[in-house]
Amino acid sequence: MPAPIRPKERISGDRGLALGPAMPVDFLSNLVGRDELVLRPDHPLLLRGPDALVGVEDSLCAVFEPHSLEERNPAHLATRLIASRLALPRSARTLLIFSRGQEGRFAAIANQFSLATNRSDQALRLFLRSKDFGQTRPVEREAFNAGQKRFDAAMEMTRFAFFLNRRSGERRHPDKSLRKVRVNRRLSLQGLHYDPRNRILVHGIETSLLTAESKNNLVRQINSTLSGNVLESFDLVEGVPQEKSTYRHSAVASAGEKLLDLRSKEVYAAALTGTAVLFGSREEVVEETLSHFSERFGQLGASG
Repeated sequence: MPAPIRPKERISGDRGLALGPAMPVDFLSNLVGRDELVLRPDHPLLLRGPDALVGVEDSLCAVFEPHSLEERNPAHLATRLIASRLALPRSARTLLIFSRGQEGRFAAIANQFSLATNRSDQALRLFLRSKDFGQTRPVEREAFNAGQKRFDAAMEMTRFAFFLNRRSGERRHPDKSLRKVRVNRRLSLQGLHYDPRNRILVHGIETSLLTAESKNNLVRQINSTLSGNVLESFDLVEGVPQEKSTYRHSAVASAGEKLLDLRSKEVYAAALTGTAVLFGSREEVVEETLSHFSERFGQLGASG
């Protein structure tokens, strides 16, 4: 897994997803120096990460403002927080910035941030320069080690399916459509709920079917898949993701071989949460992959 970003490392800003906050986080430039702030950071393992990173001396703070998607369903803010804490250094603190009238909407998740407040809070400057975790705590080293294993396992499955799909194509066997059964499931975390729409059952194993044929639409479908997988696989305790089980998820991207490759950010972001992206939709490829890694996939009705 690519190494986590350290407080003093600079990463590129202005990520390209049109899911940003209703109000920009540029006001932070009035509170910290320009060399201490990255707006809209582009992290190699995150499709939806924090809206800003503030690095002061050896302290790193990830700043979040609710996006329009999260206004409609706050569960998406919970999944963005979980993924960010999995990807960022263990000691990264978190800050949630409300706009007027949002406190009630995000009350169920606010206590999972080191601080949840509004941009007019006079204590913000002091907080950003402190090491105060508030009501949260650092991520345990053991959780980071588990994250490495989770990432490696998902990437192993993805690579297996990728090369198997390529060899299957070279043999030019006629494609067989996936025999699938739709799965309806409600996922919950901290009183927040999310209903994934693309879950299917393939040979007894639950997976997600990604049918988009354009890159932008595929990214949206992967985002939705990861939201469901994160809510199913993790809980939040004092702001720290706790893996509920060793459940692993797969996502079959029918146009994946045309739109993605093994080093695509979308593939890495999925692997971070334990989701293996399987390229192509040939029945024999999906069946052999899921059979080969059957012990790492969750059966319908299994815990997690």
